[in-house]
Amino acid sequence: MSGKTPEQILRELVEQLGAQRVREILSQVEAAVPPTKMDVLRTRICPTGRGAVFRLKRAVWAVIGEENLDEEKSKENWGEFARKLIEFLNAHRISERPMRITLYYTIQDSVFKPLRAEIEYFPIEPERITFVPTS
Repeated sequence: MSGKTPEQILRELVEQLGAQRVREILSQVEAAVPPTKMDVLRTRICPTGRGAVFRLKRAVWAVIGEENLDEEKSKENWGEFARKLIEFLNAHRISERPMRITLYYTIQDSVFKPLRAEIEYFPIEPERITFVPTS
């Protein structure tokens, strides 16, 4: 089948198997293939990692409410993800640093499923300036 367009391959399959059988196979393949579309939530820069996680939680619950998702399963998925995220921040000792979190997620079968998070944290470097009033 190499060198053929997807349309040609589909036509051949319909000729060999029939249109109904090809539809059944395609629906089974679509159900088995994980989604490729990811949605994104991004916090603004927060003074601490805990603040960023809190803002992210509020955004997640807004998505769950707006999309009328299954609250129990979505809450379970978010809770497990958030727990691991907080453990990660604590293990790397960055939970007290200013940061922004970008969350990638999907919605499957009316359930919120967080996939991964990108964490942008900013170093805290002391800066010193001197003020001398002039008379």
